[in-house]
Amino acid sequence: MSLSKAKVEVLFTKGVNNKSDDKTVLNSDLLALENRVFTKYAALDKRYGYTQLGNKDCSTKTAITNARGLADYKKSLILMADDKLYDYSPSASEWLPKGALTSASVRLDPVISNSEEHLTARSVSLNGVTATVWTAADGSLRYSVQDDSTGSFYVSNGTLKASGGINPTVLALGNVFIFQYVEGTNLVSTTLGSGDLCGTLTTPVNTRTDLDSAGIYDTTSVGNRGYAVYKVTGTGVMKLIEFNTGGALVNSLTTAETIDDVVSLSTVEYSGQSYLSTGWKVGANQVKAVVYTRAFVAHVAAFDLDTTSGTDISKMTSALSDTDVITWVWQVPGASADQDYLKTRTVTMAGSTGSISELMRGVGLAAKAATGTNGKFFVPVLHESELQATIFVIDNSGNVLCKLAAGNAGTHAGVDMTLGATSLSDIGTYRFAMNVKGVIRSENATLFSLLGISLGVIDFDSQNNYTSRTLNNNLFVVGGILNLYDGNTVVEQGFHLFPEGLIDQATASTGGFMSDGTYLYQAVYRWTDNQGNIHTSSPSETLSVTLSAGTSTQTQTVRIPTLRTTGKSDVVIDLYRTESLGSIAYKVTSVSTPTDNDTTVDYVDIVDTLADSSIISNEILYTIGGVLENISAPSCDLVATHQGRLFIAGLQDRNEIRYSKIVRAGEGVAFNELLSIKVDPQGGDITNIISMDAVLLIFKEDNIYAVVGSGASDLGIDSTYAEPELIATDVGCVDVNSTVLGPEGVYFKSNKGIYLITRGLQAMYVGAAVEDFNSYTITSAILSETNNEIRFTTQVGTTLVYNYYFEGNWSVFTNQYVVDSVVWNGAHTIIDVNNAVSQEDSSSYRDAGAFVDSKVSTGWIRTNAIAGYQRTWRAVLLGKYHSDHKLRITIYTDYSSIPTQTIEVNAADFMGEVYGTGVYGDTEVYGDDANGVYEYEFHIKKQKNQAIRFEIEDVYDNAIDSTGQGMTLTGMQLLMGVKNGVNKLGAAKRG
Repeated sequence: MSLSKAKVEVLFTKGVNNKSDDKTVLNSDLLALENRVFTKYAALDKRYGYTQLGNKDCSTKTAITNARGLADYKKSLILMADDKLYDYSPSASEWLPKGALTSASVRLDPVISNSEEHLTARSVSLNGVTATVWTAADGSLRYSVQDDSTGSFYVSNGTLKASGGINPTVLALGNVFIFQYVEGTNLVSTTLGSGDLCGTLTTPVNTRTDLDSAGIYDTTSVGNRGYAVYKVTGTGVMKLIEFNTGGALVNSLTTAETIDDVVSLSTVEYSGQSYLSTGWKVGANQVKAVVYTRAFVAHVAAFDLDTTSGTDISKMTSALSDTDVITWVWQVPGASADQDYLKTRTVTMAGSTGSISELMRGVGLAAKAATGTNGKFFVPVLHESELQATIFVIDNSGNVLCKLAAGNAGTHAGVDMTLGATSLSDIGTYRFAMNVKGVIRSENATLFSLLGISLGVIDFDSQNNYTSRTLNNNLFVVGGILNLYDGNTVVEQGFHLFPEGLIDQATASTGGFMSDGTYLYQAVYRWTDNQGNIHTSSPSETLSVTLSAGTSTQTQTVRIPTLRTTGKSDVVIDLYRTESLGSIAYKVTSVSTPTDNDTTVDYVDIVDTLADSSIISNEILYTIGGVLENISAPSCDLVATHQGRLFIAGLQDRNEIRYSKIVRAGEGVAFNELLSIKVDPQGGDITNIISMDAVLLIFKEDNIYAVVGSGASDLGIDSTYAEPELIATDVGCVDVNSTVLGPEGVYFKSNKGIYLITRGLQAMYVGAAVEDFNSYTITSAILSETNNEIRFTTQVGTTLVYNYYFEGNWSVFTNQYVVDSVVWNGAHTIIDVNNAVSQEDSSSYRDAGAFVDSKVSTGWIRTNAIAGYQRTWRAVLLGKYHSDHKLRITIYTDYSSIPTQTIEVNAADFMGEVYGTGVYGDTEVYGDDANGVYEYEFHIKKQKNQAIRFEIEDVYDNAIDSTGQGMTLTGMQLLMGVKNGVNKLGAAKRG
């Protein structure tokens, strides 16, 4: 019986459909749509290409490496690398370096929290587990072991030594933790196996019995060997030892050097080998160092680090800061704890020493230095003060990378003279133990203690890093500190510290115009950014001064600490004063030259000579009248702009959001801890925040909250923010870089795929068609308004493209291994894993000159039931011709993944010729390129089938000038025959 012929039309009006089984996909849906986009209904055009921008640092003329993020700032394209921010110069096709920038995710994980301040905390990580050891307030030695990912404890506050031990330490040797401490003249060792973390410590053994009873020693490890350096009892000479995982001695070296009371030992990696960097103090002024091989052979002979008078150091540390350079840092005590300072010196592995310099003033060492990824050098330091004790992590140039426990850090007494150990994992997560004190005040005035020991956890590879937003002509970049770029340089937002501890330095009865009376002084730091915004610190506490010389010619000298922990230059110190017995503080004077606020000195003296009548018309201190003081933003992972304010999250309290004071023209963005929103812990930590109209959306991994209303005034009152309302949905956001605001609402990636929160606060699943890509981590999400598209980039080469105008169709871009992307000058701009920055170019269809192939794969086409019988004689591909190209058509039948036919033809071979006769749509077809109509007819070899599908590609051929658009694809028409019944299968498939 002859088959009845039917013309089957397949129009390309739908996008990819990965949600349905491919055997059931409708004729209009596609199984693949690569590098083609919807420009009109039933018109699939080739996507535009991307043209590379320059990639060289203007100052060094070398290619930029370790690129991490992009931003669009006031028409400028910003590139953020691991340690720098760059501004692009289109005219020079080069990147202008604008300052140091490192973004990191910071966390403070409690180890022990109680009412006591513990001492000498150290920690080390092994196979995703961290062990911490410390000296408790009662003198006992304690330890904890906890999982890095969950914070759960294998051992919590366990007893290492109930009494009699001092200076505990912990190392990771092979697959065990080895705990050590000094008891009398013994170095005692005990271990805990990583395979039995819930077990008990092994019986303590004496690794050495000749230590000085003060416990002057330090340790490090390489693989399954531990190393210690110590002061020998009686003689005071320095000795090095090597021991195994059980604490047994393997090797030793008694040197001719003598130690006073400080010694340091660190491991450095050079040219594939591990070396031991050793430093110590001799007498009151001399600091020495030596570099040994693991066999205790001097690789760099002993040399003087410093012999300056007064170098009565209390701590020292070293780490590799370049390929072959060790940087040493040591702490020199000042007149008070907040006047301690750090000195530094380098030595190459060939033994060449650099000059001695001051690294930073106003801080001391808090833990050992570590060499990080890409040759970076990190060292935790402590600014110790009554009100502002804070841990900072700095690099070997003194740049502040992170801050932790701001205002709540411990004291220098809480850090052993040999310093706590640090740990840097292969993926760039840096951990160190610290003691903390004080309380955190929440919005509802409840208090919770941070006394005890905490782990500072700094992740340099977090996907949150280098997120940025622009507000008030400043670009803000998240991280261990909230960074600010003003078009000229990168600095910290606000001020890390305010002037603390004003001192009544001197009075004089002549030389001025002040009379007897009681005056109140306060000081602030002030800085003006490149955009003209004035940034002011929190005021100092009030200093009360009484003058009583009986004259009207008196003067008052006030001593004010300089701002030494800053990336800013030209910081001004403003001094304010009340009238005698007054309450309003007026500006008295300022010091505004770099010499006056010199970061190399600890304080500046300002002489006040003005009569009361001379100051009452001056500027009033901004906090007068109850205005909230400006507090520097804490470390943060997330940033958004909403209602003209800056919002940050990913704080120490992972369920808190802080927002800035009202932003006014000419004023810098400022924060205060009272301006915050607390979110219910349900759903986990906050994973993202984004503004949508009058709503602030707060994403967690499993929930979404919405906040409506307006924030508090600068007085801290009149907030109308309602309690965050839980949106009725079972999803949250898992990729911080996946959120983007589009015309329909906010798109985001959840554990179930890509969703949309509509402007009516309804959750809609829009990513069903691209479920096959759910395992991919999204690195950026942008709105391409000119193309009506939302684009989600990934590092694995795939960009998911959602066209919200054409019925929510999806397509895929390939060959895009994207680290981050933005829209700059109206065009999608990406940075890839090879540090190349490229921009979408509407005049090109190539990526950096390379051919881009495109693919359209139809669903399985059937004229009968899913297992019916049909015959396909021939097909016609219809579209529009644009430029020469090679067309490849691959044909599959009967649901098989193995092709039955492949056709390759150059478009030039069939365009411009008439072929066939009859009427279009009949059994015979024809073509004519008079108006660029693109038609190609082809016959099917395997005509009998259950189903048939077609894969249409624009492929590279070096014989063709295929730089252009190629063709637009509209659809296909097939001539098919249908027979009733079920397709007859082979005997093996019949029962």
